[in-house]
Amino acid sequence: MHYPRIDAVLFDFDGTLTEPGPLDFGEIRRALGIDPGKPILEHIRTLKDPKEQERSRAILNSYELKAASESRPYPGAEDYVLHLSARGIIAGILTRNTRAALDRSLANFHHLTPENFGIILTRDDVAANKPEPDGILQAAEMLKLPLERLALVGDFLYDIQAGKSAGILTILLSAEDVPWLREAAPDHHVRNYTELRETLDDYLPLFPGKLPAGLLKDLLARIESMQPPGGRSLLTGPGTGEDAAVLNPETGDYLAVKSDPITFTETRMGYYAAVVNANDLACTGAVPRYFTATMLFPPGTTYGRIKAAALDLAGVLVEQGIELCGGHTEITTAVTRPVLAGTMLGYVKKEKFIRKDSVRPGDLVLLTKHPGVEGTAILAEEIPSYLLGCGLTPEELTEARNYRSLLSIRPEAETAAEAGFVSALHDVTEGGLVSALRELAEVGKHNLRIDMDRIPGSRLTEKICRICGIDSLGLIGSGSLLLCLRPDSVQRAVEALEDAGIKVSVIGTVLEEGREVFAYRDGKIVRLPDFAVDELARFLTARQAPV
Repeated sequence: MHYPRIDAVLFDFDGTLTEPGPLDFGEIRRALGIDPGKPILEHIRTLKDPKEQERSRAILNSYELKAASESRPYPGAEDYVLHLSARGIIAGILTRNTRAALDRSLANFHHLTPENFGIILTRDDVAANKPEPDGILQAAEMLKLPLERLALVGDFLYDIQAGKSAGILTILLSAEDVPWLREAAPDHHVRNYTELRETLDDYLPLFPGKLPAGLLKDLLARIESMQPPGGRSLLTGPGTGEDAAVLNPETGDYLAVKSDPITFTETRMGYYAAVVNANDLACTGAVPRYFTATMLFPPGTTYGRIKAAALDLAGVLVEQGIELCGGHTEITTAVTRPVLAGTMLGYVKKEKFIRKDSVRPGDLVLLTKHPGVEGTAILAEEIPSYLLGCGLTPEELTEARNYRSLLSIRPEAETAAEAGFVSALHDVTEGGLVSALRELAEVGKHNLRIDMDRIPGSRLTEKICRICGIDSLGLIGSGSLLLCLRPDSVQRAVEALEDAGIKVSVIGTVLEEGREVFAYRDGKIVRLPDFAVDELARFLTARQAPV
């Protein structure tokens, strides 16, 4: 869910900041001779006789002042307005009532006065009252805030209609399910100020520093509720005041550790962090068991954005049977966009430990899926409008976004290891396939011959790469796995992978000792491309540069 930053909250007054009840609109309509259900203010404005208008306004004002003298604060309203002030958020009032009635009603409040509100607009201050958006537009201009930084809380249809017309966040405060709820379609419906705080706090910007203790407690409780039943192997885990996690290790196994940050995208970065780190552990033959995360967000980030990232991460970890054992969350000026850095720990049986320097001449090199899987998904998430404007169809955009579901290489790593002797596994990540091949040659201490004609391609990835001026061979490629296998194990491994629905291609051979990659096309040696940086990073950096 999207959580736009909110810097000002406009409250309706009667029935929102005050308890519902004192104003009897049916009695007022009868006193004015208005048909049931007809808007009172709008009716008065249609009266052609000025004296009749004046008389009707006087009757309305007398009812409003009487109701104001009897009104009481809505339970929790005063505390929440003060809470907003403490968070640096402007609280305002936008009402169809008069200023005289509003002041009289506020006199019954214990902790609030007009000075607690950054802006107060009554029916006498705006050109057109709610349900028209004029008051909201005027408030945004007076507060010097863009409309998307405002939210409106109200108890009536007109409040929600005004907010919708202005294009701002709308929250209905009503203890009951009103008959017009579906028609109005507010962004949120809350029944009291406790629920309002829980809802609206997701949109409020946070100050630099650690995540506030109350929000951290809420977040950890949500994460804990996602854990499967049964005992956990953590002696101490995530918790307010806990300085470190203490694990109960399994004896007789090697411990594998991996750290990796997610910096290219904010969209589902929790998913990427979990999968990317688990992929690297799987390349050693290890089973991922524990994860610790450091999440850094720029000032002004909302709790909702932090919560969405953390719960996304927790959900993926639960799906993969991995325990979140600790971490740190902070709002800091050190970053201009969110960064999630994670460390994954897992165990590998000594006899199943896969070392990349186990490769031997004659081993075959295989590739699962195709180059640029992760980059395709990220580009579809980060620049959808650009891609659609350059010829990508909506169906293709959806398909590209779904490439995210292909990022895990654990299934092929485990399948291949079970099917035959694997001498090396290497995850294709930043820098793309070309960088991964060079890394494999370096760590394996053997030259590689790669037949470029055998490298599989994705029609969709190549189309997106053409649009962006990107070479897919240098595009970040989590989701693809390089495998080196003894020749007599290849057929069994390929059959097992294909039976599991995983596409795999033989693309080369391990040669003599060395650290070079020799590329061939049509049987002739060709130059392997060089990429100073990942193609995704190069493209996104160029888009951000001034023209």
